[in-house]
Amino acid sequence: MSAAEAVVARFSGTGAARAVATNLVLAVGARTPLTVEQLDELAMAVDAVLTHSQHPTVTIDPTATGMRIRVGPADIAWVERNRQLLEPLVTGLDLDGEDVALEVG
Repeated sequence: MSAAEAVVARFSGTGAARAVATNLVLAVGARTPLTVEQLDELAMAVDAVLTHSQHPTVTIDPTATGMRIRVGPADIAWVERNRQLLEPLVTGLDLDGEDVALEVG
């Protein structure tokens, strides 16, 4: 998969985002070298961030070794308070303005 095959989904609310985005993570992730455990943990991290997001956009970028997911706008204050919950689930967690970038692989 190349970066040209990124998936971008915009949601009108948190409920729809949580229902669809985690399934998108698993579907796109099935075409990467990530393990089922890594995909589950990444989906959990995405779901946790989405729980505290309003009208989010989720961008899923498969990479040669895994995936990078951007969620925004997100509740950055919540993410900062809960880094210890999120960081064990991913190999990278970056904050960029109102967006959260999660990476595995």
